[in-house]
Amino acid sequence: ALLTSSWITPHELWFARNHHPVPALSSEPLDRHQITISTPLNRNSHNNSITLSVKDLSESLPVRSIVSTIQCGGNRRSEMSRIERTNGTSWGVGAIANAKWTGVRLRDLLIQRFGLSEELIESLQESTDE
Repeated sequence: ALLTSSWITPHELWFARNHHPVPALSSEPLDRHQITISTPLNRNSHNNSITLSVKDLSESLPVRSIVSTIQCGGNRRSEMSRIERTNGTSWGVGAIANAKWTGVRLRDLLIQRFGLSEELIESLQESTDE
């Protein structure tokens, strides 16, 4: 019955797989969590870096929602290992989930704040998480 009751996977049934530590976010107000974005391609000014809070993002850009399926690349690895040994966690068939994701699009941010072309098709993200 759970499988047919909703397209969205309940939070408590999501698979958890992390290659690095997950940052611990506090319950501080959203204006305390910030992100800094830099680009050498800023066409709006000579300032190539901006720092925005989650609150800034949600108030200055359209908020969008999409439903998407996420699957771990190692899903069914335990079965693959019967044929030929593979590396990694020996997942069964459960490393897949559906969710409704809500937020602002990076594309919209780059166009609005940096004046980049609406034809932007590729970006590279790097993180300095501690």
